[in-house]
Amino acid sequence: MFELVELNRVLKNPLRVNARVAYVYPGKYEVMTSSLAHDIIYTYVNRREDVYLERFAADRGETGYRSIETGSPLRDFDAVLTTLHYELDVVDLVEVLESSGLPARREDREIPVIAGGPVVMANPAPYTRVVDAFVVGEAEATIDRVVDAISARAGERKKAVLEELSQLDYVYVPGFNEGAVRKYAPSLDDVEYPVRQVFDPDRQPAFGLGFKLELSRGCLFHCSFCMESRLFQPFRHRSLQKTVELADKGLEYNRLERVVLYALSFPVTREDVKVLEYLAGRGVRAVLPSLRLEKLGDEVLELIRQVGQRELTLAPESFSVFAQRVLMKYPGLVELAKHKVGSVVRAGFDVKLYLIYGVKGTGAEDVLETVRIARELASMAKERGRRLVLSFNPLIPKARTPFAYIGMMGLDRLSRLEKLVDRELRGFARVREFNVKTSFVQASLSLGGEQIADLVLEWSLRGGGYANWVKLAREKGVDLRYVYNGLDPDSEPPWSNIVVDGLEEKVLRAQVEAIKHLVGSAGEKQ
Repeated sequence: MFELVELNRVLKNPLRVNARVAYVYPGKYEVMTSSLAHDIIYTYVNRREDVYLERFAADRGETGYRSIETGSPLRDFDAVLTTLHYELDVVDLVEVLESSGLPARREDREIPVIAGGPVVMANPAPYTRVVDAFVVGEAEATIDRVVDAISARAGERKKAVLEELSQLDYVYVPGFNEGAVRKYAPSLDDVEYPVRQVFDPDRQPAFGLGFKLELSRGCLFHCSFCMESRLFQPFRHRSLQKTVELADKGLEYNRLERVVLYALSFPVTREDVKVLEYLAGRGVRAVLPSLRLEKLGDEVLELIRQVGQRELTLAPESFSVFAQRVLMKYPGLVELAKHKVGSVVRAGFDVKLYLIYGVKGTGAEDVLETVRIARELASMAKERGRRLVLSFNPLIPKARTPFAYIGMMGLDRLSRLEKLVDRELRGFARVREFNVKTSFVQASLSLGGEQIADLVLEWSLRGGGYANWVKLAREKGVDLRYVYNGLDPDSEPPWSNIVVDGLEEKVLRAQVEAIKHLVGSAGEKQ
């Protein structure tokens, strides 16, 4: 096991609890400790006296995967909890299970694997050969009853635990019940927040060391490509009084001088600005999430400077008027988006700019327009001694978004656009988060039904990758054209047994019709 010098780790005597639960995070330690879900689950489970939750990250040591707390192997636990934030996480989950002597195939395993997180909340169907039970909802509203079931049936056969879990209407247990209804925390002020956060000061999390402070959950906007905004409705904002109280406690308890702010969109309310005012007044440094462009006036930029942020993450997605109409993020505000990014650069900030290409109905001219503006902004930044990094990635259709029904642009055309972007941005700061082949696999998983469940298992056992995905799909006779064609809007989607939100479905249907009209009017540009 890798050496850790963790602060705030919970230590218990495993012999004095009723059940031992493993939390397997399918990612590296630095990513795990950047996740707020990790701290929420760790806090909620370990406040109990009857259960001990120990953690596993996907960092394999010389003796294999061992728990961080006691160095125990995974087979010593009564149940495994995990969270899937990204579709390809299933590969790391399968690797940890198999390497620990636990069969990845759920039918062959005696210990239940229980998964939550946005990926399985959106669409659990592809993971039903690996995962025994899916928790559909937010941890604060679900985790206690889930752990009750584990504790009550500790030492019994897996079937007894699953039968207990299947009685919860927000847990989907394949073979035991038919589906689940999402459960969420109505008020962020009324739930316990993890003030005691676990980290190793010698291993920097993805966003650096700082007290993780969630300001809001859900989103006021319904960008057509965003899955998370649909899963975490309604929009809830933690009150300023509660936010300040948590910031004070968290900074003092963890002996930190920096906060990492968590929100799907920021700043969107006057209270968001007041949080910045409070932090700046206290001399506290802050790391900010991706920022809404229309809110970045002089006052906000000055407050951001005062909290020590020197690089801003902005996501205009595209500078093509047509693409913006389809993406529904800044429709009609393309000129404003360009102006705001320019203002940020002129104000002396470095910028990381997230952009999208490959929207159906767009072509090379839309990409070239976005690239042209991006180059202008990069040149402006360079003239002022600042840096502008571009992350330009293909659109990935996700479950519960309109693009599930619109589909993904073909790989040949996407590859041509990818080469065009690379050629046009040569010599400029460029980061590619996803290539088109990885994006295709991710879309296949997000939109797939149980017809790909066996494929997902076998593919994960082989270590993932595009080549394995396509080869196995061909061998198993799995037709993946649904990724390009989109799902039939008149048929039940693979996730129809998971009820998330009634309003979400109405908004989704309206957006599908609007985008189909736009794409149909534009035709397939070359």
